[in-house]
Amino acid sequence: MFNVEAALGIASAGSSLLGSLMGGASNVLAQLPKSKSFSINGNEVVKSKVKGGKVTTNFNLSDDEQNILNYANQNLLKGLQNINVFSDDVQKSIQNQVKAYTNQGIKNINSTYTPMFRNLRNDIASRFGNLDNSVFMDNLNSIEQNRTSAIENLTENILAKQAELYDQEMNYRYNYLNQLSSARQGINSNILDFLQMAASGY
Repeated sequence: MFNVEAALGIASAGSSLLGSLMGGASNVLAQLPKSKSFSINGNEVVKSKVKGGKVTTNFNLSDDEQNILNYANQNLLKGLQNINVFSDDVQKSIQNQVKAYTNQGIKNINSTYTPMFRNLRNDIASRFGNLDNSVFMDNLNSIEQNRTSAIENLTENILAKQAELYDQEMNYRYNYLNQLSSARQGINSNILDFLQMAASGY
C-alpha cells in the first residue's frame, strides 16, 4: 500500500533540499566578482570590480598623463620651496637690465643738456666776447638745475625699474605654478570622473 505520509515526507525533503541548493547557488553567485570597464580608442582607462560587497576601482594613466603628473608634482614642490629665492643668474639678468636702463637714461640726459651748454657758451662768447658775465652764469645755472632734476628723476626711475623687473619675475613664477597646478588638477578631475562612472550602478 502506498504510504502517503512517506511520500509527502520525501517530497518535503526534496523541496527543502532544492531550496537549500538554490539558496546556496544564490549565495555563490552573490560572491562572484562583477566587473565593468571603460575604454578610449581601444585602451582600457578604468576598471571596477565588486567582490564580497567590496568595490575596487583602478585607473590606468597613459604614459603622457603620468609624465605630466610627475612633472607637475615635482616642479610644484620645488617652485613653492624656492618661490622667493633668486639664483645668481636671475639676479645677474635683472642687474644687467637695470644697468642698460641706467646707461640709456644717462645717454639721454647728456644728449639733451650737453648741446644746450655748448650752444649757450658759443652764443655768449659771440655776443660778449667772453663768458665772464651774468647772462652766461644765469643761463648756465638754469640749465644745470634742469639737468640735476633730470638726474634725480632718472635715479627714481632706476629704482622703479628694478622693482618692476623683480615683480615681473615673481609674476612669471606664480603663473608657472598656476599652470602646473591646473595641469595636475585637470588630470585628477578626469580620474575622479571616471572612477565615479565605473563605481556607479553596483
